[in-house]
Amino acid sequence: MTKMKRMLSVSLAGCMAASAMIMGAGASNLSDSAVQASTQKLAYMDIESAPEALQDDILSARAEIIFGEQAWTVNGAVQLVRADGTIQQLPEFKDLYPDWDIPNIDYSGQATSSDFEYMLNELDPDQPWTIDGAVQAVKADGTVEKLPELSELLGINMDAAARAVSGRVLFNNPVPLKIADDQDSTPFYSFNSTGENVRTTVQTLPGDRCNVGYTNEDTHQSVGWYPNMEKGDSLDLVNPTSGTRYGVRASVYRASDVGIGGLIVYIPN
Repeated sequence: MTKMKRMLSVSLAGCMAASAMIMGAGASNLSDSAVQASTQKLAYMDIESAPEALQDDILSARAEIIFGEQAWTVNGAVQLVRADGTIQQLPEFKDLYPDWDIPNIDYSGQATSSDFEYMLNELDPDQPWTIDGAVQAVKADGTVEKLPELSELLGINMDAAARAVSGRVLFNNPVPLKIADDQDSTPFYSFNSTGENVRTTVQTLPGDRCNVGYTNEDTHQSVGWYPNMEKGDSLDLVNPTSGTRYGVRASVYRASDVGIGGLIVYIPN
């Protein structure tokens, strides 16, 4: 699991010492179900009356639940669109988690250099590449050589993805899908809203599922979250505020789903 499992494993180790002596060394290793129960108990403590030393742990436990396997939205800002066109409205954050605050997203800017290094590790280090035809090679004799697209080298046909959607494409590149550390997930794409709806569609996946969310980058708070999206699913940002900067985030829960995915962001017709 995430850092919460490591934190709880350490914090509860002392309490379990007596049992460990009786049950053997293996008893000190918490099962996933025990960690989840401990996370729930910690998250629902009254933070106002809790000791100051516990308050950060309470917030971390809440963040693990908030960015867990329950979808939500803020003021109807996000909705799910299935591959067959079925629209699913999401429950409101305030109804699911009354009296909780939406955690601030800890990131700086768009995709980091480590994201690109992650993708490039899949390639031969001597392999030239470009993104959206931005770079070309010019030989000594003046011959121009067109470089292959990074997405093609990674086995992701983003051109086909763009042709499959109806609308104005904003982002059409490979996305590294890694296990997110609670809410610490860097947006793979950011944009200034024109007030039009924006859709993010999962075109290809290295595994079975991925998580997608939208963030208001001006406030550093999420406006919607949907876990375990499948290929063909889309997440819509509905009626965004014009002039506000938003980010699109993606991550996975399981190691078997880690890899390079193809996600396309566009303004649907």
